[in-house]
Amino acid sequence: MGNKKNATLLCLGTILFLAAMASAAGKKANPVEKRMAAAWQNGKTFQIEIEAKYKDLEGSVNFAATEGTSASHLSGGEKQLVSGNDKKAGYKKWGFLANVLPVANPKNDQEMLLQLQLELSGPCKSSGVVNIETWQLQTTVKLILGRKTVIAQTPALVEVTVRELKE
Repeated sequence: MGNKKNATLLCLGTILFLAAMASAAGKKANPVEKRMAAAWQNGKTFQIEIEAKYKDLEGSVNFAATEGTSASHLSGGEKQLVSGNDKKAGYKKWGFLANVLPVANPKNDQEMLLQLQLELSGPCKSSGVVNIETWQLQTTVKLILGRKTVIAQTPALVEVTVRELKE
């Protein structure tokens, strides 16, 4: 009796699995799935270098990212701060965050679009008082591969260089 029950459950499970696969095959791919498929077919990988400066804060990163896929970098931590007359201690996050999404230009192998989100935050001294400052940027820029490009000058300086990694 137990073998018959197990065989029936296995058969039912197989039918449900096949039905789910057939249903998934009929669905249209969402934009992320399409970008991932294109990245796999294209296979380009880029070396991305970012340098950012804002007041007393500096951040830099150098990492690889595959075309059509997002990549992130985070460095920093938490700083303990004592605030107000009551001298209560609290913690504030600080550091350098970079999120990128590189997309090559299919018509020009020396050009690409780079979606970029940056954040620099941390302690800055102004008027003898230490404050936690935060600067953010979110943009999409067209870049020439191998060329250092200034994408922000004020209030922060941001420079980006992207190179294609060859096999």
